[in-house]
Amino acid sequence: MDSDGGNGGRCWEGYWWFDRAGPHPLDFTRVLAAMQQRIAKQTLFFGHCSDLDLKSQLVQSGVQKAHPECHACDWVGEVTGRFRLSGPVAEPIAIEFKPAEP
Repeated sequence: MDSDGGNGGRCWEGYWWFDRAGPHPLDFTRVLAAMQQRIAKQTLFFGHCSDLDLKSQLVQSGVQKAHPECHACDWVGEVTGRFRLSGPVAEPIAIEFKPAEP
């Protein structure tokens, strides 16, 4: 993980596998797509940097309205995606959305 210095704690990171051709990123497409299906339309989550825990095999992120009033506003809950690595592909096992308490 390498911070890009943004005020929202953004960073560049990745998990890779290697063969004779070189490095290849692990594929989290299926897990992230399953998480997106579980949250309401017009909301978003991040699913990168500290949201991703390879050791525990989960992605956990806050869910925010797609067009929030401010950077730290309009959080509506949290989505968690558990996965299992099948070679270089993360396969979703369980996806859960917890709404924020009023």
